[in-house]
Amino acid sequence: MTPLHWTVEANRRAGERFMARDLDGAISILEEATTGLGPEHQEHARFLYENLGLIYLQTHLVRHAALCFLRALDGDPVSREQSLRLLIVAYARLGQRWEALECLRAFEARFGPHPDGVRADQL
Repeated sequence: MTPLHWTVEANRRAGERFMARDLDGAISILEEATTGLGPEHQEHARFLYENLGLIYLQTHLVRHAALCFLRALDGDPVSREQSLRLLIVAYARLGQRWEALECLRAFEARFGPHPDGVRADQL
């Protein structure tokens, strides 16, 4: 199975678990999938990390979520709108104001106002 097929299949299975409200099952599938891919497959892994971050955020594993969003962005903060948007939320929840502000500035410059209404004066 190619890395692309591997990631698509893992994402599909995790999505099924997520929709069934089995968040632990979805996390397990995505964690296993991300460890099975090497650095050369980062492009394929980005959406896995993004989805894993979403679930971590919902389960209040905020630091884990932030790390996943950083992996999804892979050094290019404006490459994935959703990852950057949720990284801002994660940093704010963690009390990392400076990081949240830096990300918010990058977000607003590329995508406009944060859709959740997050503003610099709120951080």
